[in-house]
Amino acid sequence: MSKKFCLLLSNTIWILGISGNVWAQSNNLDLVSIIFQGEDLDAWDPPRELQNAFPYYLSGFDEECRPIWVGLLGRWDLSKFISKGESSAKAMEKFIHQAAYRFATSIKNIPSGCEPVSGVVIIYDADGFNYRQITSGETISFVVNACKVFVPLVVQYFENVYFVNTNFMFKGLLAIARPIMGSLMERVEVYGSHKATWVPKLLKKLPRDQLPPTFGGNADFKPIKTYGSYY
Repeated sequence: MSKKFCLLLSNTIWILGISGNVWAQSNNLDLVSIIFQGEDLDAWDPPRELQNAFPYYLSGFDEECRPIWVGLLGRWDLSKFISKGESSAKAMEKFIHQAAYRFATSIKNIPSGCEPVSGVVIIYDADGFNYRQITSGETISFVVNACKVFVPLVVQYFENVYFVNTNFMFKGLLAIARPIMGSLMERVEVYGSHKATWVPKLLKKLPRDQLPPTFGGNADFKPIKTYGSYY
């Protein structure tokens, strides 16, 4: 990474960390109602191009009935869409808001017989990630603005976050983030690209029958709900 990019990224993460710490003091608020007021995210149908380029899905539920969401982060080429202009960037921003909204509100739709849950589990698959996807100035600015919404929801609703298939570039980003984000990073576990090493660790945390085969799950796995293609 260039020094300029590292400095820009560090400043970005620092701002988001401060935002997260502030919101952590107000975790009794109904953030979903406050943040997404008037956006009508339940009814909005994103452009098919966005859905296919930024897939994610509800994989299942852990042993505590917390929803398990999977995002195919390595495929997400933000720069490609941000560079198309303002209308594309606005659609991308709303798309991210909708995903965050779905993550947070999924705690209300857990299997019958379960006790209420307060948060969700997120798995981000970084396979294929490259700095080119995020390094433009426009993209960094976009990420800062989008994460002003996302960070408070992480504080309140994301109980565990797993990054899998991370390469050295992605690990570099997380290394910058860890000391700045502070206690938020205590919820994060990072696994590299060697599946034989991290799959057993993941399966100690999450039920095999609630995960796809790529994460050590069952061969006949079907996600509960998909947004874009997870194949």
